[in-house]
Amino acid sequence: MRFLFASVKMVLVVAITQILACASSLPVGDGEEEPVILEGDISVKGGHPFESRIQLSDSSSNPWVLIGGKYEAELRNLDGHGVRIWGYRSFDEGGAVSVLVSMYELLPIDGYAPVIGRLYLEDDLLMLQSRESGEHYRLNGPLSRVLEPYRGFCVWVCGSTVGDAVIGSSAEDVTDQKDRPQAALRDIGSEHYRVLRVLGYGVLGPLQDGANPPASSDTLHSSGNG
Repeated sequence: MRFLFASVKMVLVVAITQILACASSLPVGDGEEEPVILEGDISVKGGHPFESRIQLSDSSSNPWVLIGGKYEAELRNLDGHGVRIWGYRSFDEGGAVSVLVSMYELLPIDGYAPVIGRLYLEDDLLMLQSRESGEHYRLNGPLSRVLEPYRGFCVWVCGSTVGDAVIGSSAEDVTDQKDRPQAALRDIGSEHYRVLRVLGYGVLGPLQDGANPPASSDTLHSSGNG
């Protein structure tokens, strides 16, 4: 398992990326736009935060400049990660080419498909709701404790799914492990969730008003064995 680390000051990142996101949502130019799907690694270029740009390097010789729009902050926090981008190639009046991002997905990390969503508490359990599917996950393992201060934030998490359950009831029904290896169906409530052992994570940014970063940590990306 490789380790991915990128330490930055969360408050500075949020402030800068919100400004850049507003700027990047403005029209790029009057040129024609054509749909594109790109896949490659994200990199953030430029020394000064206000002059930096997001690029995607794919199999072509030249990197693509991305205009992130509402995903500006998230893409900046995915520096070094592989993504698939859906968007529109745009040509401005000067002939410069960029890609306006309409949506993206994070590619598998160390063989695990990441889940992007919102962290929240449910009956003192740390939960993640997938932004794409709406599915709920209960997070466990040592790395899940690192995520506890980021309740209300948008994060990505990857790891092994070790079971399925239902939120809220006291009854428990565990299936025969010979029939379902590494999975246990628990009936503990009225809303189903899956149990996910966290092996890697990244904090993409605040999701709602009033969600503040923890004062004791500025680590935004990590991956490792639990």
